[in-house]
Amino acid sequence: MADDRQRLRRAQLIERVRTAEHRQAALRAFEAEATRCKLEALAMRTQALAGHYTPAGEGLSVADLRSNGLLAGHLRSLGRTAGEQADRARITADGTLSNLATAERRRNRAESDRRDIHRIVIERRFRPDPSLLKRTGTDVE
Repeated sequence: MADDRQRLRRAQLIERVRTAEHRQAALRAFEAEATRCKLEALAMRTQALAGHYTPAGEGLSVADLRSNGLLAGHLRSLGRTAGEQADRARITADGTLSNLATAERRRNRAESDRRDIHRIVIERRFRPDPSLLKRTGTDVE
């Protein structure tokens, strides 16, 4: 009986640990996804600004055209860099989502194991002791 209680206590501890791991994995996945979204939005905004400053030649002086061209070029470069960072963040976010799925499976397995052990403990506790059962019939049988 004491062994069953120890097994149940251990299973409950494992379940708590797996639940904490799952929460941490969910937090990391959320943070990675938020970073990815921010970087993608930044890349889109930067590319839009680069398009806005692209020289159109509408009555602007050569110096204005040149400065707008340089600014647009720098903004495009920043946009590419932000896009590359967003791609890396997407890969990282996918990895953290994979870790989250793994943590979810481990947590579910620990919960299932704890339930099984608990069921076994209850069955053993309420199972009648065979030595106390009344024998029926005769010794001749």
